[in-house]
Amino acid sequence: MRFCKRMGDGAKVVAGAFMLVAATAVQAGPITVIKDDILYTVHQDATYTMEETESFKVNTAQAVTQTSQVPLPFSDSLQKLEVLEAYTVTAAGTRAEVTPDKILTQQLPVSASAPTFSDYKVQVVVFPQVEVGATLTLHYRRTQLKPELPGVFSMRESYPRLVEYQAATLTLLAPAALVLDVNSAGVPGGETHPAPAGQRKWVWTLPQTTATTPEPNSVDMSDISPYVEASTLRSYADLARAYLVAARPAAKVTPAIQKQADDITQGISDKRAQVDALYRWVSQNIRYVAIFLNVGGYVPHNADAVLQVRYGDCKDHVALLEALLAAKGIRSSAVLISAGASYTLPKTAVLDAFNHAVTYLPEYHLFLDSTNPFATPGVLSDALNAKTALVTDAGQGLPQLMPTPLISDQSTGINVKTVATLAGDGSIKGSNVVSGRGVFDVLNRGIMGSLPKDQLAQVAVTLLARSGQNGTGTLKFGDPRDLSQPFSYEAQFELPARVPLPGPGAFGLNFGINLLGVGNFAASTAVPTRELPYVCAGGTREEVTQLTVPDGFVITALPKPVTVSSKVGSYESRYARDGSTVTITRKLAVHFAHPTCDAADYLETRTLATAAGQDLRAQALFQ
Repeated sequence: MRFCKRMGDGAKVVAGAFMLVAATAVQAGPITVIKDDILYTVHQDATYTMEETESFKVNTAQAVTQTSQVPLPFSDSLQKLEVLEAYTVTAAGTRAEVTPDKILTQQLPVSASAPTFSDYKVQVVVFPQVEVGATLTLHYRRTQLKPELPGVFSMRESYPRLVEYQAATLTLLAPAALVLDVNSAGVPGGETHPAPAGQRKWVWTLPQTTATTPEPNSVDMSDISPYVEASTLRSYADLARAYLVAARPAAKVTPAIQKQADDITQGISDKRAQVDALYRWVSQNIRYVAIFLNVGGYVPHNADAVLQVRYGDCKDHVALLEALLAAKGIRSSAVLISAGASYTLPKTAVLDAFNHAVTYLPEYHLFLDSTNPFATPGVLSDALNAKTALVTDAGQGLPQLMPTPLISDQSTGINVKTVATLAGDGSIKGSNVVSGRGVFDVLNRGIMGSLPKDQLAQVAVTLLARSGQNGTGTLKFGDPRDLSQPFSYEAQFELPARVPLPGPGAFGLNFGINLLGVGNFAASTAVPTRELPYVCAGGTREEVTQLTVPDGFVITALPKPVTVSSKVGSYESRYARDGSTVTITRKLAVHFAHPTCDAADYLETRTLATAAGQDLRAQALFQ
């Protein structure tokens, strides 16, 4: 999925690249940060400069690829970016400068597709002679020319546990008259004296650290890494009020907005049905452009302008939907939320706490995310599962921190109906019909919506092969973006020589293509143990397979039924034969009380996954 993400003030861009390396490398420690010195100088009007000097040693071949080009994003209207120095010191000790022609300023594709709304650019620093053992140094300055929200300064720097640090310091200078809320964890330091005249000074020094081994699907490293944060905001309620002051005028109901709302809801008198119609229209007709919140500014464009150009980022979607709803007398407000794997709200009210915006309707206690073209009204993507969201106006004009709905086995599920026929030559032909509810419906729509229509047969062959089935097939489905209609897809398949005839022999009872079913869950616990907290979500998977065998085909034994339970759910399967038809039923129900899990949860989950995987591999015996 795509999200309206923030990069953060003075983002640790180089360290971010290291995190990517660590997350994909076989071992931890692809780089070693030799030093990382950051200086924030804040002004009374909340503008500031952030200057960073970072040197790191490249330890692996994967790191060579990932760190030889470092992107530094910025906005022409909000920020000034200057690369002051950059160079490589090779393993042999030779220094090679980054020449000016190797600092490339580019407009990102996302900005090129929305020229009216974005001046989002990136400077790419291309380092020479990068090799294992080389040390790269980057010194740059980012000047915030205009606060993201009027009068608001905010910063958060974290030191990801996936990276080894030898030395790092952070210095913050601010006018004495500027009141700041400052917080840190795992980075010793604080306010120091003396400070320059008329200013306050803070200094933090990170102790030397070792790199943590990465684990798949773990929570965002910012949730569990040392950090320093500071803000002029005293609370998240202050952030909500600041956002509303800047953003609410953009949701003004104009004649054009009123006409559009009336046209969309023509013939619909029920208010709740009007909500669905307006949401679907915005989702399907306003192209989503993933411009980062702080790079594109925290203030949305006017709903009229968004309506005219028919595209916008997350906050623009919110402004337009709010205006359309207001035109029909339906109250709504913006919600600031973190999309992705971060689940811990910073203690200090920093803008980096949120990277996305959605809509909240207090009358219906309903969250809507119109940036996701595959989400039916009221269903949020898995990246927004049980997040602590800042509702800027929860009713009566008051903000509130509120959790989004938890994905559960009651709200989310997959149903698979498989009908197959075994021929006398041992081939099996059949189809799977797959439908989902809740988040699984969103995922089904998104997966199918991403497939090229003219290559569905090739995709089917590939998917069959990945599950150990050699054969042919195709996929059939309607419009995944038509949110007014239920969605399902059909996978047709033909598997030559699937059963080893003549017998006696054995064959498996799991056929076709089912991307999010029991098999997907069974493969989710490949590693034996975990240490880091990870993202998890509940759901129910129900599968029924009917296999018709030819006359005279003698099945001597079907697999035994399975019933397994753990603290996080249950799995059961049943096998039965009635004449020439074999029926297999499987049901997996997984439930978590929270959107993140720990090592103990993983072991309980693995109990279910192991049982399900073994059952899927069970075979029927025949003569």
